[in-house]
Amino acid sequence: MSRDECVGTNSSSWVFGYAQRKWFSMMNNKTVPVSLVGKPDRVGILLDYEEGVLSLVDVDRGSIIHNIRVKFKGPLCPAFGLWDGELLTHSDLEEPAGLK
Repeated sequence: MSRDECVGTNSSSWVFGYAQRKWFSMMNNKTVPVSLVGKPDRVGILLDYEEGVLSLVDVDRGSIIHNIRVKFKGPLCPAFGLWDGELLTHSDLEEPAGLK
């Protein structure tokens, strides 16, 4: 996608976001509210490329909060945005036992 485009506004990018104390997902410029029970302290992103699923995960509970189903067309590149708060990223970690 072009640098002039925002992530989540086209069919080749997807977003999980948190704004105004509410979680949402966005794809093709369509925003979908994500309902949560409580407010997780840590969230993660779980990608199942073969199944075409991108999941928002409550890390402490080891549970999936929300899924986006997509047909991936090629290699993926993660992007992170931060406006106010703290961002900590990890890679090459084992999948949490509760999600296997």
